[in-house]
Amino acid sequence: MAGDPESKKLALLLHGFPESKFSWRYQMPLLADQGYRVWAPNQRGYGHTTRPKGVKNYTIDHLVSDVEKLLAASGCEEILLVGHDWGGAVAWAFALNPPRPIDRLVIMNLP
Repeated sequence: MAGDPESKKLALLLHGFPESKFSWRYQMPLLADQGYRVWAPNQRGYGHTTRPKGVKNYTIDHLVSDVEKLLAASGCEEILLVGHDWGGAVAWAFALNPPRPIDRLVIMNLP
């Protein structure tokens, strides 16, 4: 996490495969300087997250639901959703039928 924890602007950064939240270490301070509260969580099954057993627990619907829950928990009014690689696929899936509006979507598919 980076930035002002009281900011109503959230940048949610979704990493790719086989990466982790560490991949965003250079972008986080830059976004925080723009007034964003910045979250770069490890996605389901990565890092120290829970690892549900069975492939059925890693469907795109589950991953999109994880994003939805994070956004709801943030309480933020302005959302910047950024995805890289597999995180980009999750971000696209969320943006196709968002349960809540997002203000900006950025997809990056390069290291």
